[in-house]
Amino acid sequence: MYQSIDDSHESINIATEIGETTPSRLYLYVAICGVLFFVVTALLFQYNKPSQLLTPHNSVNEDASLAFRKIQNEPLKYMRKARLIDFVKTHDNSSVINGAKAQLSALKKAEAQDWAKLSDQLFASHLSDYDKSSALEDYVKNWGEGVLGTRDGKIKSYRDLLDPQAGVDSEENLDFTPNIVISNSASGSKILAGAPPSASASVPIIDRPVAVVETESIEPVIERLRVKKASSPIYPSRALRRGIPALVKMRLNVNDRGRVEMVEVVSVKAERYERDFIRASKRAARRIRFHPKTVDGVAVPVSGVEKSFLFDPELMPRL
Repeated sequence: MYQSIDDSHESINIATEIGETTPSRLYLYVAICGVLFFVVTALLFQYNKPSQLLTPHNSVNEDASLAFRKIQNEPLKYMRKARLIDFVKTHDNSSVINGAKAQLSALKKAEAQDWAKLSDQLFASHLSDYDKSSALEDYVKNWGEGVLGTRDGKIKSYRDLLDPQAGVDSEENLDFTPNIVISNSASGSKILAGAPPSASASVPIIDRPVAVVETESIEPVIERLRVKKASSPIYPSRALRRGIPALVKMRLNVNDRGRVEMVEVVSVKAERYERDFIRASKRAARRIRFHPKTVDGVAVPVSGVEKSFLFDPELMPRL
């Protein structure tokens, strides 16, 4: 009996302890969850806030980087130069602007060197008009015309000097003297046909002017010799290591198939290794292929075609 009473007291004490501790634990759990929720919310806020602030700037940089990569993949140098000029103007604050400016500076330097070389060739008295025209077209092929950053005006002036267009018939070559025809009436008086009999003065009838074109003798149709496949000389290794430049002028005989049959050295300007420069120039000259000159459609050989090879340590490939 006493044992059961004690057991009932113990059960009451345990229940009392449970009743006292359960709310405190619940409050503890709620507090912990609240703290965790606050921490997670703060972290998410801090994480999202910078991204929202930087999103426009990052988007601009991504667009600029994509545009710059497309420019780098442009195969034509003059188009790449024009697009870089436009890129530098429109993306001045992008992250890739320094790289774009460096590439543009390198292209401008290379173009200036080629233009200086072309100017020397165009004003060289020893070069033929054919060689000068070929040099000009090679420059246009590399650096273009009609796009941003090109030398259109000077290129057109040089073209007009080298290959002026033949004049066409103008009004100065035509005779517009009117043919005056006076119609005789049935009565024998010279008056305008169909005029009333009372017409006392004769009125001249003026026909349309007749254009008189002077005929010229038929000349043969001639197509000049044109380069089909160019060839660049290989820089002699000894001269290249020492940075020695050279200029070799040659005279070629081209057969009716466009192949070089004879090579004659006209002059060599070099401090040393003249034989090496001559050997390299002859090999390059023999590899050139031409569209043969034709007269009325018939291919004919050409003698004395002048060709020059410039050896520049900064431009020529190594052996």
